[in-house]
Amino acid sequence: MNILKLSTTLFGIFTATAVGTVDGLAQPKVPACIASFCVANRDVRPEAVIKALGATTRQETFRHFHYCYEFPEPSGTIVYGKFEFGNEVLSKVDWRLVSIDLSKERVCESAHKVPRARAIGTKEGIRIGSREADVRRTYGLPIDSSVPSEALSASFFGERKVAVDRQLLYDTGRPDDLLGARIFIRDGTVLLISVFNDE
Repeated sequence: MNILKLSTTLFGIFTATAVGTVDGLAQPKVPACIASFCVANRDVRPEAVIKALGATTRQETFRHFHYCYEFPEPSGTIVYGKFEFGNEVLSKVDWRLVSIDLSKERVCESAHKVPRARAIGTKEGIRIGSREADVRRTYGLPIDSSVPSEALSASFFGERKVAVDRQLLYDTGRPDDLLGARIFIRDGTVLLISVFNDE
């Protein structure tokens, strides 16, 4: 039986939390980890990323900075990774990992190349190029599956025009919880995975 509990959050945005199953899909859950890096508890510091993936140029943005990586996959595909850090406590410097973006399209500049024996992806095995059906089977019904706005696309790809068919948006359904994920779909497969725990 399909049972959905709908709750209204600020500004009239609806979130859906599954109580049962939906068309045989898993209960919705939020992907929070890419490889061994998880944003859920905000406990990953920059040193841990550099130790695992190598040193790269630190790129500053407002209230954040990020490292950019390029992951050549065994299939020949290049996947770009952007690891973004925010300062947890304003009164002192305490940088923590708040988001990770993986994409077939460039999401950052000056990438450091990191050869890997396996394709990089979420802890549950979703990767760039995975089928949309596998995403839905793994994470359940998204709270939104609309076409992303131009502004949202630009926040990932800058001025480059990148075709995206739809985004699959996942969150916890709790208004005070910032944990969420966006998965961009193009031609039935995953183009971008973004996991975040930040505003």
